Amino acid sequence: MERDYFQIESFFSLNPNNFKFHLLGITLDKPYGPFTLTRVYGYFIEPQYAGFYFTVNLLFAAYSGWFKNKRVWVILNLFAGAVTFSTTFYIALIPIGVLAFTNLPFRVLFYFAILALIVIFSIEYESIRNANILDLTSFADRENRIRSAIQVVSKAPFDKLILGHGVEYQNIYGGPAFSAGFFIALVERGIIGLSFVIFLMVSSLRRKVDGFMIFFLYLFAAPLYVNYLFWICILAIWTAEKTSKEINLQKNLV
Repeated sequence: MERDYFQIESFFSLNPNNFKFHLLGITLDKPYGPFTLTRVYGYFIEPQYAGFYFTVNLLFAAYSGWFKNKRVWVILNLFAGAVTFSTTFYIALIPIGVLAFTNLPFRVLFYFAILALIVIFSIEYESIRNANILDLTSFADRENRIRSAIQVVSKAPFDKLILGHGVEYQNIYGGPAFSAGFFIALVERGIIGLSFVIFLMVSSLRRKVDGFMIFFLYLFAAPLYVNYLFWICILAIWTAEKTSKEINLQKNLV
């Protein structure tokens, strides 16, 4: 550990990653081909979590309509999310932009386009993989982790498939951690546990398809469902919807 008291910064080497701890948070220098990007993620445990937080802030802005200093709120959260250099954050901006700037017919078309892209990606996956396009992200590492989870699920006896292998199984089974929250829930808590997580998301977000897409996307990026931040954000959206309905009802009565 080396300390630079004048810059209020320290440097900590944790092979293979180098983190810098600043007064205002943590940064990580990560190589991307010939470039090195400094990923900023404040006091969150990793960039994905910081990106999720700023994504939800933008989602609030899209759902809430006009409020004081909304433009400043959006700009600050866009900037803060962008410097995390989280691919998931950039992908999440697409449904948020569609929600904020388009009407319902276009959104329906957008959902069909997303389904089509998923199908094309599934069919052409090997070609995309061989083109090394995904090497500019952390997808390769996540792919290996997902394959490990799928292997565990494929070999699981029926009772483990339904009820799961138990919490923290990914840390004791002898392979790489699964990373993606969807597969962690499936392996550790089984089909029942994963179904319960999805049920809570659906029942809370209801008709907010854009919001559900974003939360579901982040389930594949990180094990956010075990973090209080994930559920507080869902609860906040649910509460905002209730409050908005009450305000509109009071306006109609007046």
